[in-house]
This record gives sequence, C-alpha cells and structure tokens, in this order.
Amino acid sequence: MADKPSFVANFKRPMGTEIKLINGKYYLYERLSVYDKEKKRKKKKSGKLLGRITEDGFIPKKEKVEKESLLEIENLEYGATSYLYQVAKDTGIEERLKKYFPSCWKMILVTVIAVASENARLKRVEDVYITSYLSQIFKELPLSSSTLTELMKTLGLMRKEISEYMREDLKGTIILFDGHRLINESSSNEYSRVGYDSRRRFKSQINLLYMFSTLPERMPVYYKQYSGDVPDVSAFKDIVEDAKLKEDDVTVIADKGFYSEENTDFLEEEGLKYIIPLKRDSTLIPSIPSSISLYDYAFIYRDRSIFCKEKKGKGYNVFLYYDMSLANNETNDFITRVNKKNSLIELKKVKEEERRIIGKGRLTDKEFSSLLPLNIIDELKEKESIGTFAIKTNRTDLNQMQVYVLYKTRCEIENGFRAFDDILERDATYMRNHNSFEGFQFITHIALQLYFSIINFISEKGLTSKYSYEDLIHTLKNQRVNKIENEWKLTKITKPTKTLFNDLGLELSDPASLIPNDSSGDI
Repeated sequence: MADKPSFVANFKRPMGTEIKLINGKYYLYERLSVYDKEKKRKKKKSGKLLGRITEDGFIPKKEKVEKESLLEIENLEYGATSYLYQVAKDTGIEERLKKYFPSCWKMILVTVIAVASENARLKRVEDVYITSYLSQIFKELPLSSSTLTELMKTLGLMRKEISEYMREDLKGTIILFDGHRLINESSSNEYSRVGYDSRRRFKSQINLLYMFSTLPERMPVYYKQYSGDVPDVSAFKDIVEDAKLKEDDVTVIADKGFYSEENTDFLEEEGLKYIIPLKRDSTLIPSIPSSISLYDYAFIYRDRSIFCKEKKGKGYNVFLYYDMSLANNETNDFITRVNKKNSLIELKKVKEEERRIIGKGRLTDKEFSSLLPLNIIDELKEKESIGTFAIKTNRTDLNQMQVYVLYKTRCEIENGFRAFDDILERDATYMRNHNSFEGFQFITHIALQLYFSIINFISEKGLTSKYSYEDLIHTLKNQRVNKIENEWKLTKITKPTKTLFNDLGLELSDPASLIPNDSSGDI
C-alpha cells in the first residue's frame, strides 16, 4: 500500500482499525489483538468491516436488517409536525403553555400542531397524533373527540390564564382590527347574536376582535370575543382595557366600510388612535392633483412609487396617496371592462340588424341609434381617482410614509389571517357555548402564532415569491421516520425537500433529540 492515493494517505484512521485494499477499493476494518495459545503470544486479527474509504470521504457500512425486524417497522410522519414543534419550542410557546396550563399543556400543544399542519377539525386531532411522531414525543395522550370537547370547555373557563399568556406578547407597535364575524347559530351560545356583517350574512354570529403587533415582527397577540350584536366601535375601548394597555399604546386600523364621522368622533372621545381609509366620494379628501409634480411628498414602498398630498384638520390629518402601480392595474382593468361592454353593444346591434331584415326588430329607432361604442378616453376622464386612496388619522405624530406603512401592514396581516378563516369558520359553527368557543379560539390563536412565525421567517429569507406556508408544510410532510430495531431513523430525504432545506437554511432535528427528558405535565 506504498502507492496509496492521497485520500487514503490523508485519512485519519481511528485507533484499533486497519485499511485493506480489495479489488482496487479501500476498506476500513476493525483490528483486534487476540491471544494465540499455540504460539503463546498475541497476534493481529481483522474484525468486522466498518465501511469504505472514498474520494468523497468515509462511507459507513449499511447495517443489515433481519426479515423479522422488517415486519416490525413502524412508519410515522415526521417533517411537518416535528418542525412545528421545534418552532413552538424556539418561540417560547411551549414554555409559556407549561407555565400557565401545567396540567394540560401537552394536549393543547399537540392540538395546536394538528390544526397548524393539517387544518384538522377537533375530531381529527387524534388521527394526526397517532400517525405522526408527536405520538413519540408525547406518549399516550387522550385525544378523543369527547376528551377534546371537555378540554375546550376547561380552557374556556381559564380566560384569566389565557389573558396572562397573551399579555406577554404585547410589545412593540400594537394595531387593533375591526371585528371578524364568525357564524354561530347555536341557541345555547350566549354570544351568538344577529348583528352587523359586512358580507351581509344575516345569521347569528360572534364578533371577534384581534390585536396584532407589527414590530419587531407581525404577530397575532391578543383577542377577545363579543356577542354578534355588539358594534366594533363600542368594543375597542374594552379590549384595550382587558389587555391592560394604555389608549396611546394601540392604533385602530379599520377597513373602508368602517369610516363615519360618528365612529371617529366616538374613538376620539374614548382616547383611541386610529388610521381609517375614506370612501372615494368623501368630502374630506383633498382635490386630486392633475400632475404628480403637484403632490406634496413622494417615497418608495416595496419598489413602488407613491405620491402623497396632505390635508390638515383639527386634531387629524388626511393623506391622499397615488400609487403608480395601482393606477396602471386599475386602468388596465377599466379598459378591459369598457372593451367588453363595447363588444356586447356591437353584438346587440348586429342581432337587431338581422331581426330587422326579416321584420322582427325588437328595439325602437331611438334605442337602436343609442347602440354606440363607448369612447375609452372620454370614460377615463370620469375616473380621475384611479390609483388613489385616502386615509384619515388622528396619529398626527406620524408622517405620511409611516401612516402608509402601518395601513399596508394591516393589509398584509389580513391576507395571512384569511388563511385561517376556514378553521375559524368551520368549527366555530358547531360550538354550543361561550366557554367551548373560548377554548377553541385559544387553540386557533396559538396556531396563528406558529403560522405567522413561519411566514415571517420565509419573508426574512426573501423567498415569499417562491415559498408559502402551505408549500413548506406540504413539502415537510414527505419526510417520515421508520422505527427499526427499536431506533427511530429518518427516511431518505427527497430532492424537493433538499431544495427547500437549502433555500431556507433549514435542518430537521434528530428524532431522538425531541424526546423530552422531563415528565412535567401529566397529560
């Protein structure tokens, strides 16, 4: 072996081993020292094969598995549920659940992960648990449908602990949303009442108010439910007090349909700050400049040019924004709609001409002569507000760009919030009482926190155009574990999973490392 290649010569051979050249390949074997009774001295003896030495490094020998052992192999989903569990640990969610819910934190956390990974209804949580590695991290949890129903009631009676859990997140800039209406027709739920619904669903519902933090990252931080007949504006003050915040710590950011002088006057009387978009026909909006050079300010927001005109009022400001990208999109949409109308007008005219030839015309001469195509330029002259929107705010401490960014943050959060609408709507319909819904909403709240933690992480990596939350979870579900000879081992990582890991810098925890050493919390 004098002429052995550099990758073999540079290989650091462990003590008690030897290298053998067999058929042009290099192998590492155990090297044993045994006593020779005949020669009455020790001699060298090769032991078992440890692996092969290659230019790419050392490749351990693959252990053979007995056929009997193959029949005993267990296979569980690992990637998605273990990753969500790791996020819960890293963000402190697990520790806080232990702190405030010591007797049932494991059941809460497993239910949350089932909801976050599978959009699971409560009756399917047990199935997710049994078929995933969660069943190994948390052994023998009672998660039947009836048990979880009781858990929801128990949690619902623990609003004090729920509030204390959520108050730990009340940091940074806090914004308050107008109500999220959840249909609930149960006659036994005291909060289920017919009330105002922007989607015009005249059914019994629950009014859910939500607070989000925007700094250091977007995150749902506090919620409270009200009966469906309670107007949002009258509930804002209550949720701020319930969260033990000062009025100046929170900014109400509502949608366009919320604005009225009565509502803003009421918020000001209550000492609350607000940022609210105005309808395009509002008299508060300053006149739209005929040229971008006539706006007061200009700035860049996410590679988009934004122009702004300011109008000061008594204790409030109105900002009129012009977004060139928005104007382009709205103009394209408007021209497309006008062209469709013109096509219908032309079709209607041709059909009438054909009927008149055979003496069966349906339109009067006046109606027929009015079938003229619309002039797109003339129509656009009536749409001077294209690309603009206006905001009224009593946050006079903020400039035009800060107001814009806060409002856009609400829009981004809303998009994420909609991702969980299906979960909120689906099970909320069947909650029969206030306590059950309170417990269910707390589960959903923590699932939302996991969701936002992950989309914030993807955003920090600059990969929101390539990966969504759903993409990540779907890909991770392909990663499974096998139990072979009483040891859990990861299955082969697929190419899409490797790509995702490389792009996001992810690495799954070793299965054995997730098994807790302590026994805190009985269930």
